[in-house]
Amino acid sequence: MSWKGIVTINSKDYEFTLNSLTIEELKAQITEISKVSEQKTDLIKITDTNDQNIETDQQVQQSLQDCQLHFFAYFQTDYHFLSISTQTLDFHKHWSIDWIKANCEAAKIVRQTLNANKQGLVCVVKSKPRWQIEANEDSVTMRSSFSVIALKSNDGMEVKQFGDYWVYLLKYKVVRLHKVEIDGNVYVIGCEIQCKDNVTITTQMIVTKTAIIDQRLKQSHSQIEWNAIIHHDVPLQLQELQDKAFEHSNEGQLCAAFECLQKAVKIAIDTFGSDHPYVADAYSNLGIAHSKQQKFDEALNCYEIAINICLKVFGDEHGWICNLNDHIGLVYQNQGIYDTAIQYHQRALKIRKCVFQKPTELTGDASWNLGRLCGCFIKFSFFFFFPLLFLKKKKNIKETFHTLKAVFLVKVNKIALKSN
Repeated sequence: MSWKGIVTINSKDYEFTLNSLTIEELKAQITEISKVSEQKTDLIKITDTNDQNIETDQQVQQSLQDCQLHFFAYFQTDYHFLSISTQTLDFHKHWSIDWIKANCEAAKIVRQTLNANKQGLVCVVKSKPRWQIEANEDSVTMRSSFSVIALKSNDGMEVKQFGDYWVYLLKYKVVRLHKVEIDGNVYVIGCEIQCKDNVTITTQMIVTKTAIIDQRLKQSHSQIEWNAIIHHDVPLQLQELQDKAFEHSNEGQLCAAFECLQKAVKIAIDTFGSDHPYVADAYSNLGIAHSKQQKFDEALNCYEIAINICLKVFGDEHGWICNLNDHIGLVYQNQGIYDTAIQYHQRALKIRKCVFQKPTELTGDASWNLGRLCGCFIKFSFFFFFPLLFLKKKKNIKETFHTLKAVFLVKVNKIALKSN
């Protein structure tokens, strides 16, 4: 018995026949097809129409049960012909891991919606937005609201949360925007966008080829054409490798974790070149892994590469530069080089105060790191020392003060012993 299937490679469909419902048979058929499509390197991933990885015999068999013997195959060569002029995910205003994961989810939704030949709008926004939603069968109107209204998933809308970020999918052919501010990204998937009054998208508007954009929105916001490889394939592969590295590390499989992180660095460089935020992020993650294994020289090398890229791309004041200064400070701290560690933690705190203006949990963390290291209580002004006490929710004020005092005494004793 045999089964007919379809595999998509670089947007082209190829028919094939499976003689058995196993992953090895599927890989063998795709490899044969790849010779026709002139793929010159290894097959790296197979997914179904829902963008789920196909890695086992059971998943192949489940695809048959779902009547979906349609697969998508990805090869390493897919990443070498990219035009770097295509804009990737922006990290200037938003840059946290939640931002990255939320946009990975948005990219999955775009791919799934396109595969299903449907339309819609995906919004990735910081915090809960002030919107009112009015929908009918084929269209939806989004208006600004004076208060935060809880928007829940229903037949026409899906809502997902990733830390401080929310992902909204509006499943409509026509979306009307009235005086709306979207603090984040918008993905327009083949639908029509109509605007009334001012509409603000703070970061990026990524559109598919069949999308229809209101002329006023075109004039006020630049458009980025959806590129499945740059906006979906590579970011998701990098995130999957980082997630796998985290899992391997927790399971004590350190060699496997390092292999994933080193592979992420190579893919990022091969795809985007050596001076790109994705490369900086990959090196930063590799540096953290080295630091956990007390490979301090290797960790510092990774951090220095990452911070040099960030300085070129973002300038002096950016959240990633704060984080990298803290990472470098912790490396020196763990080696007992306290003077140098203090310099890096002070630099991180100074940049964070410029980036965030007001005290936040991240400025609290920077103050905490510096306080744990040097215990200079007098230097902590009311501007950022007392916000630290309130922001460390797991400790009350009295406990936090005594913890800082205890760490200070430990450091003083260590420095005294070292000098003797």
